[in-house]
Amino acid sequence: MQPIKVIIPGHYWDSFIYNGNLYLWKIDGSIRTIKWDALISNWNCDRDTNTILQLAFSHSDHLYSRTMDLLLADIDISSLIKKKISHLCTKANTINDSTLSKHEIGHQDNPFPFPHADLEVYSNKAYVASTSGITSASIGTATKFPISTKPIRKWDAPVHRIKAAHGVLALAAGNEGLYEAPIRDSFSNRSASRNIDPLRLSGDTCSDCNWTYWSIFGSNNQGGFLASFDINQPSTRSDSNYIYNDLPEIRGRRFNRIITSDEIWEHQNYAIGVQDKLCQISEGQIDVIRYSPWEAERAIERIGHLGIDNVGKDTLSAAIAPFGIVTELDDSLCVNTSDGTRIRLEGEPSNWRTFSRAKHYANQLHVVKEDCLEIYSFFHDYFTDQEEKVSGLYVGNNYR
Repeated sequence: MQPIKVIIPGHYWDSFIYNGNLYLWKIDGSIRTIKWDALISNWNCDRDTNTILQLAFSHSDHLYSRTMDLLLADIDISSLIKKKISHLCTKANTINDSTLSKHEIGHQDNPFPFPHADLEVYSNKAYVASTSGITSASIGTATKFPISTKPIRKWDAPVHRIKAAHGVLALAAGNEGLYEAPIRDSFSNRSASRNIDPLRLSGDTCSDCNWTYWSIFGSNNQGGFLASFDINQPSTRSDSNYIYNDLPEIRGRRFNRIITSDEIWEHQNYAIGVQDKLCQISEGQIDVIRYSPWEAERAIERIGHLGIDNVGKDTLSAAIAPFGIVTELDDSLCVNTSDGTRIRLEGEPSNWRTFSRAKHYANQLHVVKEDCLEIYSFFHDYFTDQEEKVSGLYVGNNYR
């Protein structure tokens, strides 16, 4: 099943969707904030497919619900939904500037270092990673602009990638290794102006990092490594903007050890880990491991191989989302979908990101091209057996 694509013309550096708003980092050094959910709901399109558009781009979690499981089991209902999806896949769904302007709630100068290497939004804070370190500012709160114009420098060391979860920032610092740092003001009234205190977890090269439940996987071209943590004090706190795959927000984490690439893989190739999946990408193949840290004897279990058309091409980066595995190559993005198909998105992207932890937007892939932002919505995973799929993150009982 092909994804539905929406095109937003313009010259952008990055994009992020959070709590109903779409934030567009523009090449000209400004940030445009769009009331995204409202735009999708009011978009002047075929009313016969408006519901599908809302499910695709602002309420993806609805189709994972137990109620929808029952409805999708009905062949007639399932066939009708698939027919409408197929119709939208063939259309040129372009959002013009006039429509954007109607739903714009802010257009401001970028208060962060530019261009940035990565950005993350967590608990109403935007965190930007760059060669000058980590900078943070409030987002979507009661300030004059959608993003506060008074950012705070949190750390001065260069950072390549940043991921937030469990009240902690995971920081990929390239040759300096993998770090983590508590977000002090996320769960208390302590001063937000205080710098973070990063803890070095590994000195191995770390080009990317992602959360594997309460542990952190550090990516590199030699197979990566897993900074393994134990848990001792789960809390009841939950953030409605995120999927936790049946696990509550966890504050009581205790470092265990670094699990090296030799303990995980048979070869040395680029690897990535997110939640329940660890993947290593070699020429023509992706090796997939299911990661279940609560299973003492089967925490790391090889579950299959996937084909990929990357022979003779460099793997620049990758991501794992519920809908599948996305791999960036020299000239394209390749998506190994959770239903076993492969989709190639031609053209070299300027930037791209998935939103695997976002409750309402986990099915989206944002791709920044030279003259537009392309937003893809993948539907096939709703019709896929979550227990059996090899590609893509497991979606737990939060919705099913």
